[in-house]
Amino acid sequence: MFNRLATEFHYTPDQIRALTFHDVRLLTESWQRDPPVFALLRAIAQALGVKFSEPTDPNQHMTFREAQRFIQMTGGVVTIDMIRNMTKD
Repeated sequence: MFNRLATEFHYTPDQIRALTFHDVRLLTESWQRDPPVFALLRAIAQALGVKFSEPTDPNQHMTFREAQRFIQMTGGVVTIDMIRNMTKD
């Protein structure tokens, strides 16, 4: 949930920690009507046969090779700088 709020809404960790349960519920309910772009792209990619593997450790960061593969999959729309900016606290 933390990652989704940071990625989709560009919330800082402090902003996320300040959210109430009610705030989070409203945000996640809005995703039912208007799913985040990354969720739509992943669903489309999976429908087209792209296989995703879940990390064995949920706290594991993306490797450089995984980042390169991700960038290639987007046709260069996503850049390494964009990935770096998404992971900054």
